[in-house]
Amino acid sequence: MSSDVADADTLDLRAIGEALATARRAAKRSQNDVAKATGICQPVISFIERGMSPSVPADTLHRLAAELGLALTIAPRFRCTKHEPTAAAS
Repeated sequence: MSSDVADADTLDLRAIGEALATARRAAKRSQNDVAKATGICQPVISFIERGMSPSVPADTLHRLAAELGLALTIAPRFRCTKHEPTAAAS
């Protein structure tokens, strides 16, 4: 998988699509309006909002989120534990 693609195996694209659709509706904007503003085809926006796309380029998600006043956040799924150096045997 390319590092610039949001993949259905690693992200909940359905939840992201629902959040985008909710924000768009709250702003009283149509998919066509958002398509014109972002340069993303309306059918693509529809597929994303319904969670139907198997993968979505990160840039596409960013453009949609920014247009709708949302922010994309990347957070670790796990916490890294600090490894203490072990004492060397003398």
